[in-house]
Amino acid sequence: MPLGYWRSVDASGNQFVLCSFFDEAAHAAARDPVEFLLATLGPPRKIDLSRNGTIDVARRRASSN
Repeated sequence: MPLGYWRSVDASGNQFVLCSFFDEAAHAAARDPVEFLLATLGPPRKIDLSRNGTIDVARRRASSN
């Protein structure tokens, strides 16, 4: 499947794979998938990627609920 430029942010072409991986990891740990993801994200904070911008963990946590 050609990905090319999808006019989207982040890794939208890989989103299904990433979500499936976290669901399988949560299942292996016998935990709820959403709670497992929130624990993996950690506390709300901003991560500076210097020239590549920032990651707002609080925003990502809010979008996973």
